[in-house]
Amino acid sequence: MNRVKYSLLLAIIIPLISTGVAFSQGPEYRFNLSELFPIHDFKVSNVNGLTIDAIDKDGNIDQNIGGIYTFVINGYIEKLKFEKGSATMSSNFNSSQVFYVKHERQLNTLRHLFYTAGSLTIRIPLWLFILIPVLIIILAVFIKRMLFMLLFVGFVLFFLTQGLDFTSFINLIKESFQYFNFNI
Repeated sequence: MNRVKYSLLLAIIIPLISTGVAFSQGPEYRFNLSELFPIHDFKVSNVNGLTIDAIDKDGNIDQNIGGIYTFVINGYIEKLKFEKGSATMSSNFNSSQVFYVKHERQLNTLRHLFYTAGSLTIRIPLWLFILIPVLIIILAVFIKRMLFMLLFVGFVLFFLTQGLDFTSFINLIKESFQYFNFNI
């Protein structure tokens, strides 16, 4: 008799516990409008406050975009509410002039860098951050060679204006290279 009571009690308690755990977890999947209407591309505008505009493949504002979409703006995760393809950014970013905006989609991630000055917004290509240091290095090498050539021409002009002839200048250079153990 006790065995039957315990088995009936367990048969009732175990399903109640498992349903309680299932209700506490909540649903695994929630429908999101961003899956139905994905943002193909976006831009930041600063006409009437800072806004992010969803643009279609033709570059026009996509009026079908509406609902809450997740963006990362300057490292902060923001949930923006889009209405007719446009969403207003929070006032936390009003003092910023440079915006790194990222939006993750199912297939890929959109990343853009924008600079705003007044109502003007400029999109900065990310490949420019690789090109600028390379140009600085090339410019430094070029300037180094130009400075060497200017110094060399300056020494030649100095010796020629002091009354030395060019052959004595060449002999002086040759002796200095031999002194520093440069074999010519």
